Amino acid sequence: MLGHLKPRFCQLSSPSKQHYSHLYCSICYSLRQQFGLSASFFINHELTLSLAAFPNYASMNVESCACPAKLFCGQKLILRDPLIDKAAGLCLLLVWLKLVDSETDTPAFYKKRLRLSIEHKVQPILTNLTAPTRQFLDTYLLLIRANSTDFSTTTKMSGLLAKHIFQELCYDSADTQNAIAEITLLLGELITIADALLDVKKDSQNKQYNPIIGATEKNSTTLEHEYALLTRDYQQLVQHIVELMCAANLSTVNPLFNEILQQSLHNLTRNIQRANNALFVANTNNQQNESRTRKCCQCADCCDCGDCGDCGCCDVCSCGDCSCDC
Repeated sequence: MLGHLKPRFCQLSSPSKQHYSHLYCSICYSLRQQFGLSASFFINHELTLSLAAFPNYASMNVESCACPAKLFCGQKLILRDPLIDKAAGLCLLLVWLKLVDSETDTPAFYKKRLRLSIEHKVQPILTNLTAPTRQFLDTYLLLIRANSTDFSTTTKMSGLLAKHIFQELCYDSADTQNAIAEITLLLGELITIADALLDVKKDSQNKQYNPIIGATEKNSTTLEHEYALLTRDYQQLVQHIVELMCAANLSTVNPLFNEILQQSLHNLTRNIQRANNALFVANTNNQQNESRTRKCCQCADCCDCGDCGDCGCCDVCSCGDCSCDC
């Protein structure tokens, strides 16, 4: 889970936008309280999305806290609950796993120092995991440290990691949310594929392993051909996820989570299309328009779409009109 799966705020309805913000700020606060101020940087969008799958927020305590992100930001409403604290701990666990992976790929002194600085904080989290998750993590760490280039296995294991993390959140719940657990498994696979699609250029420049580049060498094909094949796999996974969402009737059972997930998938697909354009499409007027940045209202999250007519930003921003500099 790498942080690719997050919604564009300007595409969310006001209730979903508020819901996601409350969850995000709640995890951030819990990270600071449990692990120190710097732990705020370890917040994870996928775990915020996972928390949105739980509808029992009416019973949680609501508090206000000062946000350290901006100097004069005022108070933020947050939720206090053991579920939030557990999600914050799992954020730190995922960061540690990512650091182990990164240090194995390209060893560096600063990576080792950073990993060691949080490793002792991760040990109590590992101890409190369920036995199936601990057993899975042992296998997952072996895969990471072997520095495997078997992309199919890596993708499947990433999906299982996402599912285990979600099941840790709902372990004490009467409703095991099996349908969402299966969706989460596919999301873990999707993120791994998306990471390969988004990082082709960077991995090529840094001479790091990327399954697309590896496939071109193995199959004696072009980069564009292998990119298209993996994009097809990505699209098929998205379709499967959408079908599971419909089968679980999420639009009725949990409409806020349904909308946030839909918009997160849309945003990730859009980012992949932009990466594809940057690699294989000449600089056209459309690409230049798409990359424009605008200053809109007071909402920093709705300023990256570059098209007032497309994003619907002014329907949800505080200004209520389209007088911003587009």
